[in-house]
Amino acid sequence: MVLFVISGMLVSAAIFAFYYMSIPNPKKGSSDFSGNEVSSGSIRQPTSKISPQSAKFPSSVGPPPVRVELLELLKGGASIPHSRRFELIQSLVGELTLQERAGIYAFILNDENSESSLQLKNDLVALLVRQKPDPEELCSELLGIYYDFSISEKIRCIPVRHLADCYKNARDVEKDHIRQILDEAVQYHSSQISGVAIQSLAKLLVEQDGFSKKKIVNAAAAILKSKSPSPDSLASTLDACAKADMKELLPLVRTAAETGAGAVKLSAISALGALGDLEDRILLVKLSESKSKEISQRARKALDDLRKTGARKIHSS
Repeated sequence: MVLFVISGMLVSAAIFAFYYMSIPNPKKGSSDFSGNEVSSGSIRQPTSKISPQSAKFPSSVGPPPVRVELLELLKGGASIPHSRRFELIQSLVGELTLQERAGIYAFILNDENSESSLQLKNDLVALLVRQKPDPEELCSELLGIYYDFSISEKIRCIPVRHLADCYKNARDVEKDHIRQILDEAVQYHSSQISGVAIQSLAKLLVEQDGFSKKKIVNAAAAILKSKSPSPDSLASTLDACAKADMKELLPLVRTAAETGAGAVKLSAISALGALGDLEDRILLVKLSESKSKEISQRARKALDDLRKTGARKIHSS
């Protein structure tokens, strides 16, 4: 029975390679966030239909050496207590076998998208990214999840969140595909994917050379100004503004802190702590007196951040 299940997992993993092979190679045309010329058209979902029967692994693959810790994790899923889940994931850090990666991908692709399940799937993708040595297939496998339009958007967001970590070890063609995906994803303003993509771009801007801050700032501004943005995307974009020191968007951050609600307001308050000037203390002091415990605590933390960074008053003319 176990062998049968693992065989199905192998098939799922193989499909990712076929998806990736269907992605067109970049062609000269418009420029992406790194300033390089890429295809003038956005990357599309592969149109070819790949049947599980057509996905074959080398015959040299032997019996599936899947560790008991991973089997426990995949069987228990989101029902496993967080402390135990953390313990299991930490025990798996290192090099994963092909069969273990296949099992993880099969789990990620299931339809369960509760908050707890999504967190586990995110942790599993992080585990894949932290593998040593980094397998050559990793980027194509993660891109395969993004291009699987049969799964929920919340699950498709997960690999996008980790593309920045894959970028530094990716091959040149994979780097081109990652840039194109992020270029495409930030345009979906009504989807949470756009905010996740901006977060990845912000991380790449901070950690990698060759990315245009101006283009990333403009993309973030477009999300914040969108007429029908996703609240999750707005919150993620505000977090990205703080991470990448996008002071150019401070007026939009202030507006979100004043008029936003829920996670958007909380993210804007935190961003004010990272980007703001002394004049922002007036708003933050007011917010620190809010009846909402979350808002008041976040505002007090932002005030502390302002003091630590030694924010200066904007000189009036």
